[in-house]
Amino acid sequence: KDKQFIFVGIELQKNQAYDTIYKLSVEYPDYIKINGRVTASESAILHQQAHVLLNFIPRNQSMVLPVKTFGYAASKRPTIVVETEPNDNVYFMPNRDIQFFAHNADDMLSLFTRFYLEHKKDKEIVTSITRAEINSFSRKERSRQLSEIIKKYLS
Repeated sequence: KDKQFIFVGIELQKNQAYDTIYKLSVEYPDYIKINGRVTASESAILHQQAHVLLNFIPRNQSMVLPVKTFGYAASKRPTIVVETEPNDNVYFMPNRDIQFFAHNADDMLSLFTRFYLEHKKDKEIVTSITRAEINSFSRKERSRQLSEIIKKYLS
């Protein structure tokens, strides 16, 4: 039981991915869990407890960089990004160990296996994102930057 997938807050997404995950959770209840929505604070704690995160990029081109991408990066855990359609605009901090893209089932299996083997070596899997980088995209910092831009514009 050292392999477990926990999906949080996906119950409102009525689509094929949810239907598939739901069926798998019934078939493999010890390994696949679907939990309801949680607060941002609870979400951050869950991210820290995970060994790897999974992020599905929607087909909606207007949602190029979902907000949860920032929260995932701040957890310092690698994220497997599953694209339904390849899109170069979704890369976040490219050429780093923060996001790993899966374009098909073989890619996903390869990445899951890679991170699982690291976990089995009792090696904590942590990305190279720095505290300064995390702070740079916090809401507080973004608000400060916006405030400076507005003040400069109005002066």
